[in-house]
Amino acid sequence: MNRRIRDRFESVRKGYEDFLKQHPRHAKARIAYGSFLSDINDEDARSSNWGKSLEIDTNTPSVYNNLANIYGHPRPGEKAFDSMPTLSS
Repeated sequence: MNRRIRDRFESVRKGYEDFLKQHPRHAKARIAYGSFLSDINDEDARSSNWGKSLEIDTNTPSVYNNLANIYGHPRPGEKAFDSMPTLSS
């Protein structure tokens, strides 16, 4: 059973990677791929994809939320605020 699950995860991963090779600036696909990677506990690749998504589009709140969760949970919370844009009053 575990092997079948791993094999299925690899086919999904390959599908995302193939799509992103063709559309490297597709921010929403990077967010979705990052979420998938988070679900399968690939933390480095998850963070990288969310970071790339943020470089492409700074107006997607879910990216800030996801990155703040990464930086705020296992580490000091200051890093979570570093990724946030400054708001003008």
